[in-house]
Amino acid sequence: MSGQSEEDMAAAWADAMDKENDATPGADAAAAAKDAAPDATRVLNQAEIDSLLGFGGGEAAEAQQSGIERIVSAGLISYERLPMLEIVFDRLVRITSTSLRNFTSDNVEVSIDGILSLRFGDYLNSVPLPAMLAVFKVEEWDNFGLLVVDSPLIYSVVDVLLGGRRGTAAMRIEGRPYTTIERTLVERLITVLLADLSTAFAPLCDVNYRFERLEVNPRFAAISRLSNACVLVRLRIDMEDRGGRMWNIVGFQTRLRIPEQQRVFRMIPGLENAEFLRYGSIHRNSYINSPAALTPYLALRADPMVLFAGQLTGVEGYTESTATGLLAGINLSRMLAGAAPVIPPPTTMLGALYRYMHEADPAHFQPMNANFGLVDDLPTRVKDKRVKREQLAERALADMEVFSKSIADATARPDGVITSAASGRPLPRAVLFEQPE
Repeated sequence: MSGQSEEDMAAAWADAMDKENDATPGADAAAAAKDAAPDATRVLNQAEIDSLLGFGGGEAAEAQQSGIERIVSAGLISYERLPMLEIVFDRLVRITSTSLRNFTSDNVEVSIDGILSLRFGDYLNSVPLPAMLAVFKVEEWDNFGLLVVDSPLIYSVVDVLLGGRRGTAAMRIEGRPYTTIERTLVERLITVLLADLSTAFAPLCDVNYRFERLEVNPRFAAISRLSNACVLVRLRIDMEDRGGRMWNIVGFQTRLRIPEQQRVFRMIPGLENAEFLRYGSIHRNSYINSPAALTPYLALRADPMVLFAGQLTGVEGYTESTATGLLAGINLSRMLAGAAPVIPPPTTMLGALYRYMHEADPAHFQPMNANFGLVDDLPTRVKDKRVKREQLAERALADMEVFSKSIADATARPDGVITSAASGRPLPRAVLFEQPE
Protein backbone atom coordinates (compact mmCIF):
# COMPACT_ATOMS: atom_id res chain seq x y z
CA MET A 1 0.00 0.00 0.00
CA SER A 2 1.45 3.38 -0.96
CA GLY A 3 2.08 6.24 1.44
CA GLN A 4 -0.51 8.43 -0.34
CA SER A 5 -3.31 5.88 0.11
CA GLU A 6 -2.49 5.60 3.80
CA GLU A 7 -2.83 9.34 4.23
CA ASP A 8 -6.19 9.35 2.37
CA MET A 9 -7.52 6.55 4.58
CA ALA A 10 -6.44 8.40 7.73
CA ALA A 11 -8.16 11.59 6.56
CA ALA A 12 -11.40 9.73 5.74
CA TRP A 13 -11.36 8.04 9.15
CA ALA A 14 -10.95 11.41 10.85
CA ASP A 15 -13.91 12.93 8.96
CA ALA A 16 -16.13 10.00 9.95
CA MET A 17 -15.24 10.39 13.59
CA ASP A 18 -15.97 14.12 13.50
CA LYS A 19 -19.43 13.52 12.02
CA GLU A 20 -20.23 10.90 14.65
CA ASN A 21 -19.20 13.27 17.43
CA ASP A 22 -21.37 16.03 16.00
CA ALA A 23 -24.43 13.70 15.98
CA THR A 24 -23.95 12.61 19.60
CA PRO A 25 -25.51 14.75 22.38
CA GLY A 26 -22.94 16.32 24.69
CA ALA A 27 -20.19 15.56 22.23
CA ASP A 28 -18.48 18.89 22.86
CA ALA A 29 -18.40 18.31 26.60
CA ALA A 30 -17.09 14.77 26.14
CA ALA A 31 -14.46 15.96 23.72
CA ALA A 32 -13.35 18.63 26.17
CA ALA A 33 -13.18 16.10 29.00
CA LYS A 34 -11.24 13.73 26.77
CA ASP A 35 -8.71 16.41 25.96
CA ALA A 36 -8.32 17.28 29.64
CA ALA A 37 -7.98 13.68 30.87
CA PRO A 38 -4.66 11.85 30.40
CA ASP A 39 -4.55 9.04 27.87
CA ALA A 40 -3.50 5.97 29.86
CA THR A 41 -3.23 3.80 26.79
CA ARG A 42 -1.01 6.09 24.73
CA VAL A 43 2.34 4.61 23.70
CA LEU A 44 5.38 6.81 24.41
CA ASN A 45 7.69 7.59 21.53
CA GLN A 46 11.48 7.23 21.71
CA ALA A 47 12.10 10.90 22.47
CA GLU A 48 9.78 10.73 25.50
CA ILE A 49 11.40 7.52 26.73
CA ASP A 50 14.88 9.08 26.43
CA SER A 51 13.68 12.14 28.31
CA LEU A 52 12.27 10.06 31.18
CA LEU A 53 15.50 8.04 31.46
CA GLY A 54 17.63 11.17 31.45
CA PHE A 55 19.21 10.52 28.08
CA GLY A 56 18.29 13.92 26.76
CA GLY A 57 16.73 14.75 23.41
CA GLY A 58 19.71 14.01 21.21
CA GLU A 59 21.65 16.54 19.20
CA ALA A 60 18.55 18.52 18.25
CA ALA A 61 17.53 18.97 21.88
CA GLU A 62 21.08 19.89 22.89
CA ALA A 63 21.16 22.50 20.16
CA GLN A 64 18.01 24.15 21.62
CA GLN A 65 19.58 24.41 25.12
CA SER A 66 21.22 27.57 26.31
CA GLY A 67 24.82 27.63 27.48
CA ILE A 68 23.94 27.54 31.18
CA GLU A 69 21.50 24.67 30.60
CA ARG A 70 24.22 22.63 28.92
CA ILE A 71 26.60 23.25 31.85
CA VAL A 72 23.96 22.20 34.38
CA SER A 73 22.88 19.12 32.44
CA ALA A 74 26.51 18.04 31.93
CA GLY A 75 26.71 17.14 35.63
CA LEU A 76 23.54 15.10 35.61
CA ILE A 77 24.78 12.10 33.68
CA SER A 78 23.17 8.93 34.96
CA TYR A 79 25.21 5.80 35.55
CA GLU A 80 22.49 3.86 33.71
CA ARG A 81 24.30 4.89 30.55
CA LEU A 82 26.80 2.18 31.51
CA PRO A 83 24.60 -0.92 31.52
CA MET A 84 27.49 -3.26 32.47
CA LEU A 85 28.56 -1.23 35.51
CA GLU A 86 26.34 -3.04 38.00
CA ILE A 87 27.47 -6.40 36.64
CA VAL A 88 31.11 -5.38 37.00
CA PHE A 89 30.66 -4.33 40.62
CA ASP A 90 28.64 -7.42 41.46
CA ARG A 91 31.63 -9.36 40.19
CA LEU A 92 33.90 -7.12 42.27
CA VAL A 93 31.93 -7.94 45.43
CA ARG A 94 32.41 -11.68 44.93
CA ILE A 95 36.12 -11.34 44.15
CA THR A 96 36.80 -8.92 46.99
CA SER A 97 35.00 -11.08 49.55
CA THR A 98 37.38 -13.94 48.80
CA SER A 99 40.54 -11.85 48.63
CA LEU A 100 39.81 -9.97 51.88
CA ARG A 101 39.15 -13.23 53.69
CA ASN A 102 42.58 -14.40 52.58
CA PHE A 103 44.08 -10.99 53.41
CA THR A 104 42.69 -10.84 56.96
CA SER A 105 42.43 -14.59 57.68
CA ASP A 106 38.97 -13.85 59.03
CA ASN A 107 35.34 -13.78 57.97
CA VAL A 108 34.74 -10.65 55.85
CA GLU A 109 31.47 -9.72 54.16
CA VAL A 110 31.42 -7.26 51.22
CA SER A 111 28.25 -5.75 49.76
CA ILE A 112 27.25 -2.86 47.49
CA ASP A 113 25.87 0.03 49.52
CA GLY A 114 24.85 2.09 46.50
CA ILE A 115 25.72 3.29 43.00
CA LEU A 116 24.89 6.84 41.93
CA SER A 117 26.08 9.64 39.68
CA LEU A 118 26.90 13.14 40.92
CA ARG A 119 29.32 16.00 40.47
CA PHE A 120 32.84 15.35 41.70
CA GLY A 121 32.90 18.52 43.80
CA ASP A 122 29.70 17.54 45.62
CA TYR A 123 31.21 14.22 46.61
CA LEU A 124 34.55 15.69 47.64
CA ASN A 125 32.75 18.06 50.02
CA SER A 126 30.81 15.16 51.55
CA VAL A 127 33.78 12.89 52.36
CA PRO A 128 33.56 12.02 56.09
CA LEU A 129 36.81 12.98 57.79
CA PRO A 130 39.17 11.67 59.04
CA ALA A 131 39.68 9.31 56.12
CA MET A 132 42.37 8.13 53.74
CA LEU A 133 41.99 8.99 50.07
CA ALA A 134 43.95 6.78 47.68
CA VAL A 135 44.61 8.27 44.25
CA PHE A 136 45.15 5.68 41.53
CA LYS A 137 45.82 5.97 37.82
CA VAL A 138 44.06 4.01 35.11
CA GLU A 139 46.81 3.50 32.56
CA GLU A 140 44.70 2.35 29.64
CA TRP A 141 42.12 5.12 30.06
CA ASP A 142 44.70 7.83 30.79
CA ASN A 143 42.67 8.97 33.76
CA PHE A 144 42.60 8.85 37.54
CA GLY A 145 40.30 7.40 40.18
CA LEU A 146 39.76 7.89 43.88
CA LEU A 147 39.39 5.20 46.54
CA VAL A 148 38.26 6.51 49.94
CA VAL A 149 38.67 4.42 53.10
CA ASP A 150 36.74 5.82 56.04
CA SER A 151 37.96 5.86 59.61
CA PRO A 152 35.94 2.90 60.98
CA LEU A 153 37.25 0.64 58.22
CA ILE A 154 40.82 1.85 58.78
CA TYR A 155 40.78 0.94 62.46
CA SER A 156 38.99 -2.34 61.77
CA VAL A 157 41.69 -3.32 59.25
CA VAL A 158 44.48 -2.36 61.65
CA ASP A 159 42.75 -4.25 64.44
CA VAL A 160 42.21 -7.46 62.46
CA LEU A 161 45.72 -7.49 60.98
CA LEU A 162 47.35 -6.94 64.37
CA GLY A 163 45.29 -9.62 66.11
CA GLY A 164 42.56 -7.64 67.86
CA ARG A 165 39.69 -9.28 69.71
CA ARG A 166 36.28 -9.94 68.23
CA GLY A 167 32.96 -8.68 69.48
CA THR A 168 33.88 -5.04 70.13
CA ALA A 169 33.24 -2.05 67.90
CA ALA A 170 36.19 -0.43 66.17
CA MET A 171 37.52 2.50 68.17
CA ARG A 172 37.98 5.87 66.54
CA ILE A 173 40.80 7.96 67.96
CA GLU A 174 40.31 11.67 67.36
CA GLY A 175 42.83 14.46 67.36
CA ARG A 176 45.87 12.73 65.90
CA PRO A 177 47.16 11.91 62.41
CA TYR A 178 47.33 8.38 61.12
CA THR A 179 50.52 6.59 62.08
CA THR A 180 53.00 5.05 59.64
CA ILE A 181 51.83 1.56 60.61
CA GLU A 182 48.20 2.45 59.93
CA ARG A 183 49.05 4.01 56.56
CA THR A 184 51.15 0.99 55.56
CA LEU A 185 48.39 -1.49 56.42
CA VAL A 186 45.77 0.55 54.57
CA GLU A 187 48.06 0.74 51.52
CA ARG A 188 48.18 -3.06 51.53
CA LEU A 189 44.37 -3.12 51.64
CA ILE A 190 44.17 -0.65 48.76
CA THR A 191 46.58 -2.75 46.69
CA VAL A 192 44.31 -5.76 47.17
CA LEU A 193 41.19 -3.78 46.21
CA LEU A 194 42.77 -2.29 43.06
CA ALA A 195 43.91 -5.73 41.93
CA ASP A 196 40.36 -7.04 42.44
CA LEU A 197 38.96 -4.09 40.49
CA SER A 198 41.22 -4.93 37.54
CA THR A 199 40.02 -8.54 37.69
CA ALA A 200 36.38 -7.41 37.79
CA PHE A 201 36.82 -5.36 34.61
CA ALA A 202 38.83 -8.09 32.84
CA PRO A 203 35.86 -9.58 30.89
CA LEU A 204 35.17 -6.15 29.39
CA CYS A 205 38.68 -4.80 28.89
CA ASP A 206 42.21 -5.23 30.17
CA VAL A 207 42.80 -2.36 32.55
CA ASN A 208 45.49 -1.71 35.15
CA TYR A 209 44.83 0.36 38.25
CA ARG A 210 48.12 1.71 39.60
CA PHE A 211 48.30 3.16 43.12
CA GLU A 212 49.73 6.68 43.06
CA ARG A 213 49.58 8.22 46.52
CA LEU A 214 47.66 8.36 49.79
CA GLU A 215 46.13 11.63 51.01
CA VAL A 216 44.22 12.62 54.13
CA ASN A 217 43.07 16.04 52.87
CA PRO A 218 40.40 15.99 50.12
CA ARG A 219 41.83 19.19 48.59
CA PHE A 220 44.97 17.28 47.62
CA ALA A 221 42.94 14.47 46.05
CA ALA A 222 41.24 16.56 43.36
CA ILE A 223 41.69 14.26 40.37
CA SER A 224 39.13 16.09 38.21
CA ARG A 225 37.33 19.40 37.86
CA LEU A 226 34.79 19.92 40.61
CA SER A 227 31.99 20.39 38.06
CA ASN A 228 32.72 17.12 36.23
CA ALA A 229 30.38 14.17 36.59
CA CYS A 230 31.49 10.99 38.31
CA VAL A 231 30.06 7.64 39.28
CA LEU A 232 30.17 6.85 42.98
CA VAL A 233 30.15 3.24 44.16
CA ARG A 234 29.90 2.57 47.89
CA LEU A 235 31.04 -0.81 49.19
CA ARG A 236 30.30 -1.97 52.71
CA ILE A 237 32.93 -4.19 54.34
CA ASP A 238 31.99 -5.96 57.58
CA MET A 239 34.59 -7.70 59.72
CA GLU A 240 32.41 -9.12 62.49
CA ASP A 241 32.48 -5.84 64.44
CA ARG A 242 36.15 -6.11 65.23
CA GLY A 243 37.75 -3.27 67.11
CA GLY A 244 39.09 -2.08 70.42
CA ARG A 245 42.61 -1.74 71.75
CA MET A 246 44.74 -3.49 74.31
CA TRP A 247 47.43 -1.58 76.20
CA ASN A 248 50.35 -3.27 77.89
CA ILE A 249 51.98 -1.90 81.04
CA VAL A 250 55.53 -3.20 81.31
CA GLY A 251 58.41 -2.32 83.59
CA PHE A 252 58.23 -4.21 86.85
CA GLN A 253 57.31 -7.44 88.55
CA THR A 254 54.90 -7.41 91.44
CA ARG A 255 53.68 -9.49 94.34
CA LEU A 256 50.50 -7.43 94.65
CA ARG A 257 47.33 -9.48 94.73
CA ILE A 258 44.82 -8.96 91.93
CA PRO A 259 42.33 -6.79 93.93
CA GLU A 260 45.18 -4.49 94.96
CA GLN A 261 46.45 -4.28 91.39
CA GLN A 262 42.95 -3.31 90.24
CA ARG A 263 42.78 -0.57 92.87
CA VAL A 264 46.20 0.83 92.01
CA PHE A 265 45.80 0.70 88.24
CA ARG A 266 42.37 2.37 88.31
CA MET A 267 44.02 5.35 90.01
CA ILE A 268 45.81 6.06 86.71
CA PRO A 269 43.88 8.70 84.69
CA GLY A 270 42.07 7.05 81.79
CA LEU A 271 42.05 3.57 83.34
CA GLU A 272 39.13 4.08 85.70
CA ASN A 273 36.84 1.88 83.59
CA ALA A 274 39.46 -0.19 81.77
CA GLU A 275 39.13 -3.94 81.32
CA PHE A 276 42.27 -5.69 82.55
CA LEU A 277 43.04 -8.75 80.46
CA ARG A 278 46.04 -9.97 82.45
CA TYR A 279 47.56 -8.94 85.74
CA GLY A 280 51.17 -8.69 86.87
CA SER A 281 52.98 -11.55 88.52
CA ILE A 282 56.41 -12.66 89.65
CA HIS A 283 58.71 -13.60 86.78
CA ARG A 284 59.63 -17.25 87.06
CA ASN A 285 62.55 -19.07 85.49
CA SER A 286 62.75 -22.81 85.13
CA TYR A 287 66.36 -23.98 85.05
CA ILE A 288 68.54 -27.01 85.62
CA ASN A 289 70.64 -27.36 88.74
CA SER A 290 73.75 -27.30 86.58
CA PRO A 291 76.38 -27.99 89.30
CA ALA A 292 74.59 -31.23 90.24
CA ALA A 293 73.27 -32.41 86.87
CA LEU A 294 75.63 -31.17 84.14
CA THR A 295 79.28 -31.51 83.22
CA PRO A 296 81.59 -28.46 83.27
CA TYR A 297 80.79 -27.81 79.61
CA LEU A 298 77.03 -28.09 80.33
CA ALA A 299 76.30 -31.56 78.97
CA LEU A 300 74.31 -34.38 80.55
CA ARG A 301 76.44 -36.54 82.81
CA ALA A 302 74.61 -39.62 81.50
CA ASP A 303 75.10 -38.58 77.85
CA PRO A 304 77.91 -36.06 77.23
CA MET A 305 76.72 -35.57 73.63
CA VAL A 306 73.56 -33.81 74.88
CA LEU A 307 74.54 -30.17 75.52
CA PHE A 308 72.49 -27.36 77.08
CA ALA A 309 72.67 -23.58 76.75
CA GLY A 310 70.70 -20.43 77.59
CA GLN A 311 68.49 -19.69 80.57
CA LEU A 312 67.80 -23.38 81.05
CA THR A 313 71.37 -23.81 82.33
CA GLY A 314 71.14 -21.02 84.89
CA VAL A 315 72.44 -17.93 83.07
CA GLU A 316 70.46 -14.68 82.92
CA GLY A 317 70.33 -12.28 80.00
CA TYR A 318 70.15 -12.34 76.22
CA THR A 319 73.91 -11.90 75.68
CA GLU A 320 74.80 -14.61 78.18
CA SER A 321 72.28 -17.02 76.64
CA THR A 322 73.56 -16.33 73.14
CA ALA A 323 77.20 -16.83 74.17
CA THR A 324 76.51 -20.20 75.83
CA GLY A 325 74.58 -21.27 72.74
CA LEU A 326 77.51 -20.42 70.49
CA LEU A 327 79.96 -22.34 72.68
CA ALA A 328 77.59 -25.32 72.84
CA GLY A 329 77.51 -25.38 69.04
CA ILE A 330 81.32 -25.20 68.85
CA ASN A 331 81.74 -28.02 71.35
CA LEU A 332 79.20 -30.27 69.67
CA SER A 333 80.95 -29.75 66.35
CA ARG A 334 84.31 -30.61 67.92
CA MET A 335 82.98 -33.72 69.65
CA LEU A 336 81.39 -35.00 66.45
CA ALA A 337 84.82 -34.58 64.82
CA GLY A 338 86.51 -36.54 67.61
CA ALA A 339 88.02 -33.55 69.45
CA ALA A 340 87.54 -32.59 73.09
CA PRO A 341 85.14 -29.81 74.17
CA VAL A 342 86.68 -26.50 75.23
CA ILE A 343 85.87 -23.77 77.76
CA PRO A 344 87.32 -20.22 77.74
CA PRO A 345 89.56 -19.26 80.68
CA PRO A 346 87.84 -17.78 83.77
CA THR A 347 89.54 -14.45 83.10
CA THR A 348 86.87 -14.02 80.40
CA MET A 349 83.22 -13.44 81.27
CA LEU A 350 82.03 -16.54 79.40
CA GLY A 351 84.62 -18.75 81.07
CA ALA A 352 83.72 -17.28 84.48
CA LEU A 353 80.03 -18.04 83.90
CA TYR A 354 80.83 -21.65 82.99
CA ARG A 355 82.97 -21.96 86.11
CA TYR A 356 80.17 -20.59 88.29
CA MET A 357 77.62 -23.04 86.84
CA HIS A 358 80.00 -25.93 87.56
CA GLU A 359 81.44 -24.96 90.94
CA ALA A 360 78.50 -23.23 92.67
CA ASP A 361 76.91 -24.92 95.68
CA PRO A 362 74.15 -27.18 94.27
CA ALA A 363 72.05 -26.67 97.41
CA HIS A 364 71.89 -22.90 96.88
CA PHE A 365 72.37 -22.58 93.12
CA GLN A 366 70.63 -19.54 91.58
CA PRO A 367 70.67 -18.12 88.02
CA MET A 368 73.45 -15.63 87.39
CA ASN A 369 74.10 -12.95 84.80
CA ALA A 370 77.43 -11.49 83.69
CA ASN A 371 79.20 -9.41 86.33
CA PHE A 372 82.80 -8.53 87.22
CA GLY A 373 82.60 -10.46 90.50
CA LEU A 374 82.76 -13.76 88.58
CA VAL A 375 86.12 -13.23 86.82
CA ASP A 376 89.56 -13.78 88.37
CA ASP A 377 91.04 -10.82 90.20
CA LEU A 378 93.89 -8.80 88.77
CA PRO A 379 97.42 -9.69 89.96
CA THR A 380 97.71 -6.28 91.67
CA ARG A 381 95.05 -4.41 93.58
CA VAL A 382 93.46 -1.41 91.86
CA LYS A 383 91.41 0.92 94.07
CA ASP A 384 89.71 2.91 91.29
CA LYS A 385 86.67 0.81 90.26
CA ARG A 386 86.46 2.27 86.78
CA VAL A 387 90.15 1.68 86.08
CA LYS A 388 89.90 -1.83 87.53
CA ARG A 389 87.02 -2.73 85.24
CA GLU A 390 88.85 -1.35 82.23
CA GLN A 391 91.88 -3.51 83.03
CA LEU A 392 89.69 -6.59 83.59
CA ALA A 393 88.00 -5.97 80.22
CA GLU A 394 91.33 -5.52 78.41
CA ARG A 395 92.71 -8.72 79.93
CA ALA A 396 89.55 -10.64 79.02
CA LEU A 397 89.64 -9.44 75.40
CA ALA A 398 93.30 -10.40 75.04
CA ASP A 399 92.81 -13.84 76.60
CA MET A 400 89.68 -14.51 74.52
CA GLU A 401 91.56 -13.64 71.33
CA VAL A 402 94.32 -16.12 72.20
CA PHE A 403 91.73 -18.73 73.13
CA SER A 404 89.83 -18.28 69.87
CA LYS A 405 93.00 -18.64 67.77
CA SER A 406 94.19 -21.65 69.74
CA ILE A 407 90.97 -23.70 69.65
CA ALA A 408 91.94 -25.38 66.39
CA ASP A 409 95.23 -26.85 67.63
CA ALA A 410 94.83 -26.84 71.41
CA THR A 411 93.65 -30.44 71.45
CA ALA A 412 96.93 -31.57 69.86
CA ARG A 413 98.84 -30.53 72.98
CA PRO A 414 99.08 -33.20 75.64
CA ASP A 415 98.39 -30.76 78.49
CA GLY A 416 96.10 -28.39 76.59
CA VAL A 417 97.85 -25.32 78.03
CA ILE A 418 97.39 -21.92 76.38
CA THR A 419 99.65 -18.99 77.18
CA SER A 420 98.13 -15.61 78.05
CA ALA A 421 98.98 -12.89 75.55
CA ALA A 422 98.64 -10.21 78.21
CA SER A 423 100.78 -11.64 81.02
CA GLY A 424 102.70 -14.46 79.34
CA ARG A 425 101.60 -16.85 82.07
CA PRO A 426 99.80 -20.13 81.30
CA LEU A 427 96.05 -19.84 81.29
CA PRO A 428 93.85 -22.44 82.98
CA ARG A 429 93.24 -25.46 80.81
CA ALA A 430 90.98 -24.70 77.91
CA VAL A 431 90.72 -28.38 76.99
CA LEU A 432 89.56 -30.00 80.19
CA PHE A 433 87.69 -33.06 79.06
CA GLU A 434 88.52 -35.97 76.87
CA GLN A 435 86.08 -37.52 74.44
CA PRO A 436 84.19 -40.23 76.36
CA GLU A 437 84.73 -43.80 75.26
